[in-house]
Amino acid sequence: LQATANLVNSYQDFKNGVDLPETAGDRIVVDQLVSMKRLRTLATIGFIWWLSFFAWSPVATAYSRVITGLSVTGCLLAFGYTL
Repeated sequence: LQATANLVNSYQDFKNGVDLPETAGDRIVVDQLVSMKRLRTLATIGFIWWLSFFAWSPVATAYSRVITGLSVTGCLLAFGYTL
């Protein structure tokens, strides 16, 4: 989930002009190590994997409140990071 959030954040920062060659902390897109299309594809794959795991984990733990709570908290933190 964190890796997917980082990919989405890198994509959005570059797309919105936040990441520039002079100021970028994450240089993967700025230095053209990964194309925007590839970054979007990787983020989509990561999101689909995360969604599958998120749907499976409560079922596998018999809907444990602790696991479900940790999953939801982690998701909210990751989405908050990307905004």
